[in-house]
Amino acid sequence: IPRYGQPGAMAKVIVRLVTASGRSRIEVPASATFGEFQAEVQNRTGVEAGVQKLSLDPRAQQVVSGSPSTPLAQLGIVNGAQLHLTNREASIAAQVLTKVPVPVEPEAPVPKSGSSGAAPSAP
Repeated sequence: IPRYGQPGAMAKVIVRLVTASGRSRIEVPASATFGEFQAEVQNRTGVEAGVQKLSLDPRAQQVVSGSPSTPLAQLGIVNGAQLHLTNREASIAAQVLTKVPVPVEPEAPVPKSGSSGAAPSAP
């Protein structure tokens, strides 16, 4: 079995995506293209690839763009990178974690000490 960093290992790129509504962690193969990455961003946020505004900074001054066939590494998108999706309509609502109540069986009351229900033994 190949290990991470060895030949034959499936290298991955993890990108932190920040939007106005939250954060998401996107994992793609290291060989992924910009188009494949944009498709994953669309799956997570609902913003179509053609209108996505991705940048390396929150003020969108370091814009990330390229043709869909451009490898991510050529665009400076490497493992651990943080990208900002500055589209206002971006939503990561599906990523929000919610607390689900766990059903618990009620416990039987524990009798107080000294009242075990058995008759006291005579001396």
